[in-house]
Amino acid sequence: EKQTNTVYLKCRIFICRQRFLTVGDKLCGRYGNKGILSYIAENVDLPYLPNSYYPDIIVGALGIPSRMNLGQLLESLFGKISFLSDIRIMPSFSSHTNTISNYLKIIIYNYLINNKIKKSFNWLYNPYIPGKFCLRDGRTGSKLKLAVFCGVA
Repeated sequence: EKQTNTVYLKCRIFICRQRFLTVGDKLCGRYGNKGILSYIAENVDLPYLPNSYYPDIIVGALGIPSRMNLGQLLESLFGKISFLSDIRIMPSFSSHTNTISNYLKIIIYNYLINNKIKKSFNWLYNPYIPGKFCLRDGRTGSKLKLAVFCGVA
């Protein structure tokens, strides 16, 4: 019998062009939220945290409850905790779904309190507004009227 060794080579070529975002571009997230880019601001005009961190993107608050995407909120909080404490957080869940929310609350609370104490970030956790931060206006330097939920994705 004659054996033939046939080798097929498959080559995929992707041609793309990178460009900067412009007003009018459509953006979408991992959790089904989408929107149109309406304004691009300089870093000095953006609101900032007391430790001078600026947000990368500001999303309207109406997109979260309309789609019930709590995963985006949890991802933002865990991202903020990981960024500030320089660790990787990988929570493991049991099969009991009613205890998952309590488990997540305890994890988030403990990490925020530990970072507040270790790094003396007094602004990091406020028990009256958990998960929200008091931002300052980039143009005037004054505090914004309400606390804002922000995180790292």
